[in-house]
Amino acid sequence: MYKEAEEILRSIVGDMEIVFSDTPDSNLGDFSSTVAFVIAKKMKKNPKEVAEDIISSLKTKKMKYIKEIRNVGPYINFFIDYDIFGYDLLKNILNEKWEIEEKKEKVIVEHTSTNPNKPLHMGHLRNAILGDTLARIFKFLKYNTEIQNYIDDLGIQVAETLWGYKNLRFDESKKFDHLLGEIYVEVEKIKDYRIEKEIRALNKEMEESGISREFVERCLKAQLKTLSDLNINYDVLIFESDLIRSKIFDEAYEKIRKSKDIVLEEEGENKGCLVMKLGNIFPEMENPDKILIRSDGTATYTGKDVAYHLWKFGLVEKNMRYLKWNSLYKSSTEGEAKNFGNGDIVINVIGVEQIYPQEVVKLSLELLGYKEKAENFYHLAYEHVSLPEEKFSGRKGTWIGYTGDELIEEAFLKAKEEVESRRSDLPEKKKVEIAKAVASGAIRYNIIKYAPEKKITFRWKDALNLEGDSSPYIQYAHARCCSILKKAELSDFIPNFSDPEEKDLIKILYKFVIETEKACSLKRPHILTKYLNDLATVFNSFYNSLKVLGSEKEAQRLTLVKATQIVLKEGLSLLGIEALEEM
Repeated sequence: MYKEAEEILRSIVGDMEIVFSDTPDSNLGDFSSTVAFVIAKKMKKNPKEVAEDIISSLKTKKMKYIKEIRNVGPYINFFIDYDIFGYDLLKNILNEKWEIEEKKEKVIVEHTSTNPNKPLHMGHLRNAILGDTLARIFKFLKYNTEIQNYIDDLGIQVAETLWGYKNLRFDESKKFDHLLGEIYVEVEKIKDYRIEKEIRALNKEMEESGISREFVERCLKAQLKTLSDLNINYDVLIFESDLIRSKIFDEAYEKIRKSKDIVLEEEGENKGCLVMKLGNIFPEMENPDKILIRSDGTATYTGKDVAYHLWKFGLVEKNMRYLKWNSLYKSSTEGEAKNFGNGDIVINVIGVEQIYPQEVVKLSLELLGYKEKAENFYHLAYEHVSLPEEKFSGRKGTWIGYTGDELIEEAFLKAKEEVESRRSDLPEKKKVEIAKAVASGAIRYNIIKYAPEKKITFRWKDALNLEGDSSPYIQYAHARCCSILKKAELSDFIPNFSDPEEKDLIKILYKFVIETEKACSLKRPHILTKYLNDLATVFNSFYNSLKVLGSEKEAQRLTLVKATQIVLKEGLSLLGIEALEEM
């Protein structure tokens, strides 16, 4: 529909941006273009006259899906031939022909990357759910997509927690990540000079011998269990210790040292440090020098991140080896070689507080001569989830009572209660299956539906909302489709899409791939939640207004129901949500 309209317009107006939007009144057309405004501004002409000239030129064009084009003032309005377009669209959807081209680029999405010393709270879940959803969208659009989780197994927080695990007494029966989180909070309370000295020594021993690896992996298993309950998975876990021991960092630092914009300071407070000079790029910056490597030869957080991204983009020769670890791979000093990394596009899902460090990484790539790579480096910055009273803090322990595990359990109990009240006839096993799917979907949707830059204040009543703009609302629309389809067989039909509700459903079904591509290009998964909610609403209006089974148009309307069911299922899958057949 839009594609044909764009092609015929381009034959007249040439290579310029063309945007379509729905008309406010179907009597004026089904969709319109404001291209006449753009041309009129450039040519200093009346937009209405430009629109009339374009319409006159389009009269000779042969069109399949557009039956009429007319201008309403300066707007160019298109009328769809629903019988031809609707029939072809429904057949393509039933055959799941999305007309998506295979992409050459490899996309690396890094998300979660939480310190392995505590359970995941709502803030961490926002990161993981955003990243997982975006990766699903890229995969659907046929990008070669790799999902990474970076594990900082050498950080001081891990050393503090390991020290506490060795020296303090706690309830060993608790889930391991919860146990470690409580230990970390306690260590922060009792830390003094003697303890800090022991922690620093332990941290050095971790870096030299890898004594923390088994401890870290045990915590990771517990964290990954939480994430698997929300349908979140990864391709590979990248451990910082393996990046160091594989000499990837060493090779990266040699590249960094050769840049004219990254210098070894010979005097001043940064003497002996390898510093990236940003003064020429940001002349008004108060502290334009960014230390990448300290005078003692150790790398800063940003320095490590620059090196890590040289590896991500395949700009270093050295690599790691990998071992299979349950359903994914983990980096290792042994195992087999794999083609992880070497991406064309890199997307990091990291909180807004990391905007400046991420910009430094991007600028470093450019200063090192990799401008194209820098242009394909994206930081999906998101605001954090906070409590009404305060922010989540690992050190203070404000996450206690609000962990991902507790949220999932509360959501399940709430969903189970709803299932019991509405479907007491179902077997217990089926009730549990539905409740789990509703609970997981409610959590994921409630997080994804907000734009990443919007702050979320966590409240149980919002997170567990089962009606309105929610996952259960969309899941129920899908279940309704399945219920209708169980009662009759699909068959071919002679198209007669004369009812407004049928036309509205056709128009919104058509936009599925368009909205998915928009969510991908803008790195904004919430665009897809709005689309699916709108589709469920349009379908419910169609169902409530028109008779399907037993009507004169039964075959046609059943096909509309089937197409809706397919798109809802595919869309929910992109959100990581199960499409239920009954609720």
